[in-house]
Amino acid sequence: MTEKALADMERLALKVFMERLAQFERDADEDTFKRIFGDTLGAHLWRKFDGLYHSDIVRLWSSLSPEENRTKLLRALNIEKKRIQLIEIDTEQI
Repeated sequence: MTEKALADMERLALKVFMERLAQFERDADEDTFKRIFGDTLGAHLWRKFDGLYHSDIVRLWSSLSPEENRTKLLRALNIEKKRIQLIEIDTEQI
């Protein structure tokens, strides 16, 4: 694969990632959080996301621990870890 083709794939992965994050910020509700994280944790994280973080997915991501909860969110966004790694590589070069 050429360097240009790889760069194009990375840009596309980043675009898809950002679109999914924006859609999540816009459309998520308490039921969404309960489906992802379970009733108790989902309700707690929803209050943080909606109130404290003003629907900012980046701030929510920063607060998630352990890694298991980040994995749950990624699965809900249907984003594969491999894509995330490509995006991290791409953003490190900026």
